Amino acid sequence: MTGTGNQTDHSDAISRLQRLQFEAVPNEQRELAALPGLLEGCERFIDVGANVGFYVFHANRSLHGAEIVAIEANPVLRRALEETWEHARTDSENGNRFKVESCAIWDEPGSIEFYVTRNLDDSSAFSTRIAEATKTAVPTRELDAFYQPLKKTLIKMDIEGAEYRALKSARRFLGCGHAEFFVELHPFGDAAIRKYPLQVCNLFFRNGFACERIYHHYHFVKAGIAYRTLLYLSVFPHLFLLWLSNRYPGRLVRTVKQLHGFLANVRRRLFP
Repeated sequence: MTGTGNQTDHSDAISRLQRLQFEAVPNEQRELAALPGLLEGCERFIDVGANVGFYVFHANRSLHGAEIVAIEANPVLRRALEETWEHARTDSENGNRFKVESCAIWDEPGSIEFYVTRNLDDSSAFSTRIAEATKTAVPTRELDAFYQPLKKTLIKMDIEGAEYRALKSARRFLGCGHAEFFVELHPFGDAAIRKYPLQVCNLFFRNGFACERIYHHYHFVKAGIAYRTLLYLSVFPHLFLLWLSNRYPGRLVRTVKQLHGFLANVRRRLFP
């Protein structure tokens, strides 16, 4: 389904997503266990792709007197984010300040078409990732618009494959020494510009960041060349296979089939 505006009733989907932040979600447990350590000493937490505020809620428990910025492109979720913050303040009143920014983080300011799915989980800026969605225009901003000097900042990012475009707009964050990133790298990446998780990690590496995998997410932090090279080599095989399978899916399938046929023929000759 395509169209404009926010005509679909998403109340059930929003309620389902809101319930998750108060439960132990299996595929987020490792990230949540790591979050307090990642936030240690931080004065700011920027959640890019905040959804209903799952990480906002848990970050509020670890931060004290900090600024929490929730950035969400899906206009359907703004009210849900504000409700999450009210729950977070009731849960832990730590003197944190909160604000919601309704925009997509992109490589240039302006606007894009955003595709809102019925279940909201996989809403995206990429129509090719979505079988059924409602189309709406959303404003775009560069990540550097939220930069503040000399304040230790953790930037969490979950934006359904648009990571490379967002990071192109973060030159000040990438160049400073007081920002860390906690990013979910989606294997399908951004096919339109041929940028996948491997290219995202390469961009971080060139800017002096080491990469540590934490379940579905990757933690990027400034480090010396030896340490960041060692960590890069540890994640490269996995990222390379992801790149290969998503960049050349048809060719890869044919290659695997040819290899399988070759090995089967070898087995027949060796063990007639």
